[in-house]
Amino acid sequence: MQEIGNLLKKERQEKGISLEEISRKTKIQVRYLQALEDGDFSCFAGKVYIKGALRNYAESIGINADELISYYERNARGQENDKDNEEKVELFKGKERRPLPFVALIWIILLAVVFGGSIWYRFQGGSKGGEQPPSQGVPSLEGQMEEGSEEGEPAIPSPGLEEVLEEPEESPQLVQLSFSKREAVYLLRGVEEMEPVLYFTEKCWVEIEQDGIFVEQKICSAGEEKALPEGGSEVKIRLGYPPGAWLEVNGLKLNDWNEISNAFNVIIKKDD
Repeated sequence: MQEIGNLLKKERQEKGISLEEISRKTKIQVRYLQALEDGDFSCFAGKVYIKGALRNYAESIGINADELISYYERNARGQENDKDNEEKVELFKGKERRPLPFVALIWIILLAVVFGGSIWYRFQGGSKGGEQPPSQGVPSLEGQMEEGSEEGEPAIPSPGLEEVLEEPEESPQLVQLSFSKREAVYLLRGVEEMEPVLYFTEKCWVEIEQDGIFVEQKICSAGEEKALPEGGSEVKIRLGYPPGAWLEVNGLKLNDWNEISNAFNVIIKKDD
């Protein structure tokens, strides 16, 4: 992706814009912006974060973000195809067909003879005395008995695979997308609904928005607990005195701002 990084860096330098200016506009840390210019996207958690960072960078320096994202996706698909082809070559490289050892051939022949003889013996034994084999499609009592049981007790069926294996539940995760002296942005994963709760250790003014809609503004006292509205895809919390409050989201504690004295925004986004 070096071509994308070179393009962004060239446009930025021609317009005389610093990475620090872009960071202030986009709320993206400088090290991530530098990674975009270097063409090293490995520091991003996934494609959705790469595309989001590219879009914000492009818009901040005045270039067409949609065209840039489209160019990135074409290059990403091309790299994935190249990687798949390399893996296929490695998979089949060096594999040669070897003849079976002589001893293995003997064992195969012996097993085939024993298996065939067993089938013939059972067929002949079941046909003695004029007895007719059970009709096809009708289960016989013998077929339901445990093989080798002297009393003929019914076999106990084994539990099905679906009763043994259970899908592991995904635990909630909080990923920090950006952090500055004015704002922190987090992504919440592995939950169906967002459940934020504010706890206050000192007197603190707070303002709450959910999905861009104003919810409440008040002054909370030390020891007070404030449960925010559940659900929604994004919640924004503005704290007047950040060290006086900490946040718990679906059981995960957040207080990265306890050394910041100015007004501070905390934004939680739920991963769809």
